[in-house]
This record gives sequence, structure tokens and C-alpha cells, in this order.
Amino acid sequence: MTNIVLYVSCVLLIPCISCLYIVNSTSSTQYNAARLNWNQKENFYPASVWFCETTQDVQLTMQYISSKNIPFRVRSGRHSYDQFSQTDSSGIIVDVSQMKTKILLNPSSNEIAIDPGNVNIEIYSFALENGLLFVGGTCPTVGAGGFLLGGGYSFLSRHFGLSMDQMVSMEVVLWNGTL
Repeated sequence: MTNIVLYVSCVLLIPCISCLYIVNSTSSTQYNAARLNWNQKENFYPASVWFCETTQDVQLTMQYISSKNIPFRVRSGRHSYDQFSQTDSSGIIVDVSQMKTKILLNPSSNEIAIDPGNVNIEIYSFALENGLLFVGGTCPTVGAGGFLLGGGYSFLSRHFGLSMDQMVSMEVVLWNGTL
């Protein structure tokens, strides 16, 4: 049996600020594209959407958001069926979909390191190329951050458990920006 271990280098429990870019003009086409989730049953219009690339971005963002007491939501793949990654005009969406460095493999332990912006298809492809199995979801574009924070229910869960059961370690940025 293939050893299945997952290591997440940067989980999106809470978002970022030196940010790649911030979209906050409600009249722009960029804003409209940035605010949308996969599930468009309901429309939400956040004050702004902040896109982050690094853990430090997340830390700075959270320091700012917590100092101003601004409501926020974090998203990685825009697949929250229940709209948990959406907020109204008083809040900020912290988007960590750009946090995706190269997926890394530790060959001696068969552990892979991923970021919250990596999506299922990227992780599956990497695992397959290296003779490993990833206990991931069925939709190829779901972000790892949200998938794992939700426990990680998979079509492989009956045999291997949840994806979270396979995690070895995780970096988490807290609400106040502390790593």
C-alpha cells in the first residue's frame, strides 16, 4: 500500500496583505470577477477582495484586519457551496488562491507539501507522477485550503479516512497575524 501523508505548508485559516492586489471598486469588471464564487445562487458584494501570495501577506493582512476590527472571510478555490467564503459590504474577502508554490515531495517519507491555493487536479497530478495517492475531492478545481479545513471528505475516505487524518503538520496564521 502507498503511504499517504499530507503536509500543508501554508493553510488559509486566515488571510493576507502586502497582497498581490486589492480589488475594491464596485463598478469595475475586475471587482465583479473577483467577488464571485462558484456557487452563484446568491450575490454578495464585499467591501473588497484581497489576493495574497505568501504567508507574510496573510500575516500583514490579518494584522490590519484585526486592528480595524473588519469582518472577513477566507477563500482558496471559490467552491464554498454554503457561501462560507463570502461576506457583505462591511467585510473583506481574503483570497489565498495565489498561494501555490511548487508542490514538494519528501521521498524518504512520501510526504508532500502543498499550499492552500493548490487545487485538487494539481495535487492529484503530482501525486500520480510520484506513485502516490492523494485523498482529495472529486472536483478538480477545489482549493486545498478550504477542502482541508472542511475535514477533507473524499471518495477514498472509506478506506483512508479524511484528508485531515493524513496531515503531518500545518502552518496557521491566527486572527491577529501571529504565525
